[in-house]
Order: sequence, then C-alpha cells, then structure tokens
Amino acid sequence: MAIQGRQAEALARAGEAADAWRALTRARPGRFQAERRAALDRLSELLDAEGQEQQAAQIRQEATGLS
Repeated sequence: MAIQGRQAEALARAGEAADAWRALTRARPGRFQAERRAALDRLSELLDAEGQEQQAAQIRQEATGLS
C-alpha cells in the first residue's frame, strides 16, 4: 500500500512539473523546451507504470512535437 501511495505522489508531482514547464514555455517561447520534454518523458513513464497507456501516449506525442 505504501508503494502505491508513493507512485501516486510521484505521478502527481510529475504532472505538476510538466504543467510548470508548459507555463514557462508559453511565457518564454523557444526557451525551456529540453526541460519540458524531460518532464513530459518522466510523466509518460509514470503513466505507463500506472497502466494509463492512452494518457501516456498523448504525453509522449506532446513531447515529440517539441523542437
């Protein structure tokens, strides 16, 4: 049960990080793309681990679209 709690916490924090990098890239276009991509990659990994494959695929697609 403790592991599930930690996984849920990690997923929540990864989502918050991805949201923060999204906001930063909107505020400063052309900046922070690598950081946003890394946050999205981590979020997609955690979503996959939780069995949320469709959401993970959407996040990966967003990450792939960054240049």
